[in-house]
Amino acid sequence: MSVLLVSPPSFSPTERFYIPCAEIPLNICYLAAYLEREGVRTDILDLEIEPPPFPFRKYLEERRPRLVGFTAFSPFIEFAHELARQVKEWNPNTPTVLGGYHASAFPRQALEEFPAFDILALGEGELTIHELVRHFQGGGTGDLSHIQGISWRATDGSIVRNERRKQILDINALPFPAREKLKQDRYEPNPVNYMQRPTTALLASRGCHHNCTFCSKHLFKGERVRSADNIFEEMQHCRDAFGTRDFRFYDDNLMYHRDSAMRLCRLLADNPGYTFNCFSRVDTMDESLLRALKAAGCYQVKFGVETGSEKTLALIKKGITFDQSREAISLCKKVGIECQISMMLGLPGETEDDINKTIRFAAELSPDLILFNIFKPIPGSVLYNKLRNEGKLLPVRWEDYLVKSPRPVMAGTFTNEQLAAFLKRAYFSFYFRPRYIMQRLKWLFRAPVRELKRYATAAGIFKAILFNKS
Repeated sequence: MSVLLVSPPSFSPTERFYIPCAEIPLNICYLAAYLEREGVRTDILDLEIEPPPFPFRKYLEERRPRLVGFTAFSPFIEFAHELARQVKEWNPNTPTVLGGYHASAFPRQALEEFPAFDILALGEGELTIHELVRHFQGGGTGDLSHIQGISWRATDGSIVRNERRKQILDINALPFPAREKLKQDRYEPNPVNYMQRPTTALLASRGCHHNCTFCSKHLFKGERVRSADNIFEEMQHCRDAFGTRDFRFYDDNLMYHRDSAMRLCRLLADNPGYTFNCFSRVDTMDESLLRALKAAGCYQVKFGVETGSEKTLALIKKGITFDQSREAISLCKKVGIECQISMMLGLPGETEDDINKTIRFAAELSPDLILFNIFKPIPGSVLYNKLRNEGKLLPVRWEDYLVKSPRPVMAGTFTNEQLAAFLKRAYFSFYFRPRYIMQRLKWLFRAPVRELKRYATAAGIFKAILFNKS
């Protein structure tokens, strides 16, 4: 029995601006590692790094997989479905499985809308896909009613949703992602996102205990964190196997688990040479933690500040205050860790005054880096469901939900052209302040090669924003 796991390309021609970068698909690397540990031969095909057009049909004929699994966020679900359709053309009897947030958000609709998918894996996929493999390996029929955590298409055409699968409580017991199955030299991260090469992404936890209304993480409830020793062991493995010493923690808030974070910082401080960046919430940071992070090799912390409007902050239920944002960013500057924040423009109910507050608050905070985005409701989030129930979502393609797509997906106060003008003003009013230019120069002396790459990337983004009217 062989399994093929496919990650579709994540580039859309509708993007407002494109940053040429590629990140390893940790999700299917975890699945591949689990299946291999259980004795199932598994291939990974990441079309993000394959030059188009990729000969997918020929690849299927060469590998002849018995089951093909796909992962896709909502904006790329149509790309994944086209690949699944090609699988069915090659061999109609090969089961096709879709996992990820879109499948979990729409356990019935996704099968109704995309007929080339046979099964949806809901929630975490390791145990589910292994049970599916065992079922088909043993000559099982189309009856999948005994497998937890899936929606599936029965032989009579009806769609069945099985009992929900419990989450994996001990995530320390999972094998490290199967990075060895990737063409690692082809992955080029965003220059903002690494300090040295080779570099890789890493997950230290799963789930989220917060309830932000713009986020779909609630679909994977129940936050669990790996032990600091287990995380450090993976970092050592990456160093020994691939020469990797630079990492990006993609956890939403690893710092919330303070004891684990401090233990990891001590391990890294005692074993110098590693560098990393991470996400955090502004309400979990203090000076002692930041100093421990810096001593451990952390060079950048990313915060979701989101807005400068009191009304919008209440809408998104972020659970933070403006003073906490001020304090966290001020401490980063004091300690000497680069600080990046993200903010959204055009959330439901926002007025021009709300957007102006956000732009002014960004300048007041003056982080080292900032990412502005026009708000797009994430399918499966509380705000998405609210807008859908109110009839405010426009009839668009899923790829239009890509945050960098200029096409509107919801009826709102502003036209598309007005939102584009707000985005342009936000970026230029922040990055072309004399105060910011002086602030940025210090990083040029600290990491000149990385900074020059960043400037080249930023020039392309500014050009796209400046000349794109929508």
